[in-house]
Amino acid sequence: MKSEFIFVIDTEDYAGNFERELCAYCTGCVGDCGVGEDSAKVFEEETNIKDSWAYFDIFSKPDDEGGCCRPTSIYSTTGSSENNSVAIYFFTRPTKEQIELIKSRAEKYNEYVKTLEYRDPIKIIGFRLIEEITTQKITQL
Repeated sequence: MKSEFIFVIDTEDYAGNFERELCAYCTGCVGDCGVGEDSAKVFEEETNIKDSWAYFDIFSKPDDEGGCCRPTSIYSTTGSSENNSVAIYFFTRPTKEQIELIKSRAEKYNEYVKTLEYRDPIKIIGFRLIEEITTQKITQL
């Protein structure tokens, strides 16, 4: 049995417009595509965390086409078929300190957005932590 954790930021807006940038701003982690590198630099400057991948124990997943790996993706919002949520992937359960850091940065993301010409503010409506458990079973050939 294997556990992985997904920290979810629920919003009222379509997450495909900002999920990589929000993840980078909240964690300092950027996928193969490089989207969010400026936000990751801001994270490092403001938190003084140099190796955010190790600090958070985050991993990347390939996108739907199987090409670009990213530490985040859009995610369905509870009680809705809309993808207004941002998922961030963890190998291990994030600590309370890590969760609070991500939450506080997500809540001040709109202050950062004001400095960008290409991004609109978002409305965060909540946070969730999901444990995904995978089991394997050997079967007869």
